[in-house]
Amino acid sequence: MRGMLSFILLTCVASLALSARPQVELPSASAERWKSANDAGQRALEQGRSPEAIREFQSAIAEAEKLGWADPRLAGSISGLAQGYLQQGNYAASESLFQRSLGILEKALGPEDPAVAGILNNLAAVYRLRGNYAEATPPARLGRSSLVPKLRRRETFPKPGGLSPVEPTRSDATPLRDERLSTRAPRSKRLADL
Repeated sequence: MRGMLSFILLTCVASLALSARPQVELPSASAERWKSANDAGQRALEQGRSPEAIREFQSAIAEAEKLGWADPRLAGSISGLAQGYLQQGNYAASESLFQRSLGILEKALGPEDPAVAGILNNLAAVYRLRGNYAEATPPARLGRSSLVPKLRRRETFPKPGGLSPVEPTRSDATPLRDERLSTRAPRSKRLADL
């Protein structure tokens, strides 16, 4: 469980970095306050201080909202807040915030952007933690066919020799029981033969 939370934290920090792209506009006081609060929230998340991270990301969200409702910086701060709640085990709040962040990023950057994929992965992790495995599967959580091929490529495994990827199927799996054991005499009979 702790390993999964560490993985989620790493993907969240990466998606925050992707979503906080430098803007062309001149820095305003709101943008500077947003950056300061967002950076403090990221540091607190990395150090496992989720109550402090939540406070900082709430401040960052208030400043980012002044910059625009479709600004990727807003989505990044919302995602950070979701990560803070996730660290505390508040999966319901985390899920709704990741969904809000996803909506903003899709509008601002488009559904093909890597930051969108990062948020989708975070959402899937929340679904898994909540036991909602059907929603955590790629087609269910995506709801859009354009990203499915990209995710499916990561779910393939190379054949021995590095020829071409192969989808894992039951026919590729090793048998659960060695066939030689099934033709062997029962143990009691073998012991009696001694």
